[in-house]
Amino acid sequence: MNTPIRHLNLILLVVGLVLAWILKSYDFTTLGILGAFVGGVMFASVFTVASGTIILLSLANTFPIWQVAIIAGLGAIITNFFIFRFVRDNLYNEIKDVYEFFGHRHLTTLLHTKYFHWFIPLLGALIIASPLPDEFGVSLLGISQMSQGKFLALAFVLNTIGISLILVVQKLL
Repeated sequence: MNTPIRHLNLILLVVGLVLAWILKSYDFTTLGILGAFVGGVMFASVFTVASGTIILLSLANTFPIWQVAIIAGLGAIITNFFIFRFVRDNLYNEIKDVYEFFGHRHLTTLLHTKYFHWFIPLLGALIIASPLPDEFGVSLLGISQMSQGKFLALAFVLNTIGISLILVVQKLL
């Protein structure tokens, strides 16, 4: 029987924070610029954002910020792409019962108004560009009918900008 683990998200968050604490003393420059890709993959998820940030900050002390940010942006779109595809392909099946219980006609009407048509992608883009984890922003873009190609390009640019801002602020401090 397939029983869900209680408090799985909280457990994953704690594991991510413990991993960040362990990784803070590791010299990531030995990974070279490949470490920026790994840091970018980790940066895009709430469970590993602390670890990813530590890796990227460490690498920015050795490599040019623009180089770390671009490679990390490529890594981040890997994580974002999996979330985007899940939302596009599987989310409705996951929440179908709740959606129908709360009156799907009203929600569908609300989501297809002209305000939500531009507001949902804008909010999603702002969340991805921020230092916050990307899951919610990617989910908003996933439900906004954005094409996969546009999403990948936008996610790369926004993640690269967000990572660059964090690295620049760290250099200034």
